[in-house]
Amino acid sequence: VLDWIQQVGNAPLNPPEPPVELSTTLDYNKAVNLNHITPSERLRYIHNLLTSQHYEGGVGLTSDIVVSENSGAVGGKFIEAIFPPHDQEFNKKWITEWSHKWLLSISDITEIRDHFGEKVVAFYFAFLQYYFLALGLPAVVGLLTFIFAPLYSMYYAAFMIIWSTVFLAFWQYTAYGWAVRWGVKDYFKTERIRPDFRPETIREDELTGERVPFYPVWKRWVNFGTVTIPSVLGVILFLATLIISFLSLEIFITEYYNGPYKSILSLIPTVLYSALLPFITAYYQKLALRLNILENYPTDSSYDYAFTQKIFIFFSLVNWLALSVLGVLIVPFNDIIGDILERNGMGYVSLSSKSSSLGPKTLTDRVFYFVATAQVVNAFTETFLPMLTKKATKVIDEKIFKKTEKDASGDPDAVYVKRIIEELALPEYDVYEDYAEMTTQFGFTVLFSVAWPLAPVTSFINNFFELRGDAVKFCKNSRRPVPQRSDNIGPWSVNLSVVAWIGTILSTTLVFLYLNWHPIIPASIQAQSRFTAIITAVIIVEHAYFLLQYSLNQIVVSLTTEKDRTSGEGLKDLKKDLVKKVSHSRTISGESNELSVPADKIKKDGLSAAKLKRIHMFEAKKSCFEKIGLNHSGLDQKLRERNSERMEDALRVIQAAVVRKNKDS
Repeated sequence: VLDWIQQVGNAPLNPPEPPVELSTTLDYNKAVNLNHITPSERLRYIHNLLTSQHYEGGVGLTSDIVVSENSGAVGGKFIEAIFPPHDQEFNKKWITEWSHKWLLSISDITEIRDHFGEKVVAFYFAFLQYYFLALGLPAVVGLLTFIFAPLYSMYYAAFMIIWSTVFLAFWQYTAYGWAVRWGVKDYFKTERIRPDFRPETIREDELTGERVPFYPVWKRWVNFGTVTIPSVLGVILFLATLIISFLSLEIFITEYYNGPYKSILSLIPTVLYSALLPFITAYYQKLALRLNILENYPTDSSYDYAFTQKIFIFFSLVNWLALSVLGVLIVPFNDIIGDILERNGMGYVSLSSKSSSLGPKTLTDRVFYFVATAQVVNAFTETFLPMLTKKATKVIDEKIFKKTEKDASGDPDAVYVKRIIEELALPEYDVYEDYAEMTTQFGFTVLFSVAWPLAPVTSFINNFFELRGDAVKFCKNSRRPVPQRSDNIGPWSVNLSVVAWIGTILSTTLVFLYLNWHPIIPASIQAQSRFTAIITAVIIVEHAYFLLQYSLNQIVVSLTTEKDRTSGEGLKDLKKDLVKKVSHSRTISGESNELSVPADKIKKDGLSAAKLKRIHMFEAKKSCFEKIGLNHSGLDQKLRERNSERMEDALRVIQAAVVRKNKDS
């Protein structure tokens, strides 16, 4: 009903028809046509029934101990996880078919969406394939530039700035097309309250009488200002200090130090940083999660936005700070650094070695190392390491601990339980990791490929295998995520735009700093002489970037086909008319022509258009619910007194939605 009113999802044009009474129906599937409901939507509805709070008509199950202790939710420490089981037949079919294809077709991505939902899986694969195809052109241009042009080519930098802007603009158009096709445009209008949201009180809406959760916005801002900002800034300061210190130590040992054990000492910074980084990353991810829980966001979209920005800041520093400091500070002023070290080097720094090999080629070598290493390590840890870990665990259990699996081939229930236990042992699918990986790769390509033009080539090759490796990781190495709606890749599109903007500044700086570099002339003299040209070029290029971005955004808006607009507007107008009718005449429920909202609350001078719209939508929602024989939570006081009946009806709905025809779910 809510999907139909808000024009979201694949609901039919006409309003839902009233079903046969649940209490007298043996086969609910015959009473209600569920053919338009995809498996992912069915699982999402079931999850909503189970996890939504009581004030939204749900059962209120949660695995969060804090939420269960501070709200009406139940479960807490008694529930380890809530997740749908994998559809093994579909997974096997998907991996088999995908291994014989070059690209995913529109129907393939739509089928992925139908089974796994839009937010976590479908939009990720849609974006990854779009990104893979878009990398084809910069891969060719980068290869030609690497062969025929000098490093830090001005033309290549201009091409990458234009490409990144066009790439992001037309992704918005592509995402819009997917959202329209899947019926999730403006999905946020039907967003439910997060099951883990902890309201301070439950209030009645002064306009509609609905019971709504309430949490003061000022408390969230107080927590954000007094806890989140200091915590994140503290981690950023610590991490930046650590990265710059290890980078400086490594440069000192490899480029300036002439004392004993140089070959061994040069490995220490890299080894220490590599050993510390996993612990720092794990700690920060836990901290970001706790901060998000403290901020207590009411919807999934607001929660995801806040969490994504925290993750994005961290991974940006880890991946790009060292290269930026090296290219903008250390290399251009290496002779000054050498003079300082020589005066305080205790005889281990010589004048002849203080700037012997530091130059533009140093940054090129580092970019190659970072890009190549990151892609190889990610491929191993995402695909091969989990498979090896599973096999090793099985061998250890069988050989060392003498654990044997009980034969359950004759008991279908035992086989099913065994499979669920195995899936429970798998980690949750973390889409933040995959998006962070793609954003990091995009950053290397846009920010530093002027130093190593083969970065798009390696990214293009990597993403060909990434598309297939992520499918295996999703089906074999992680739990199946709960389907969720989305109309884009969320806040990551904003983050990609930020990276592209920074890329215009950094790539322009590197080009005007290192193009026609002379190894004989002291680095600091060259850097200072080019400072004015760098600032001027950055200002001009940045303004040109914003102008291009604005123009492309206008083009993308105009490219929205008239067919999509007219059909969408026609459907919207039809539903508006129906909403207006049921909200004023109440003909569906056969009530009087008056709104159930008191008349003194709808005076023209007392209510804004937005509040009047809320009243109309509420009345339409109430009427539609009454038409199909259900009570809307918060409208009927008796509903809160019939918990047992509500649970019984909910279980019947769940059974009808899951057990369909040939047990296809």
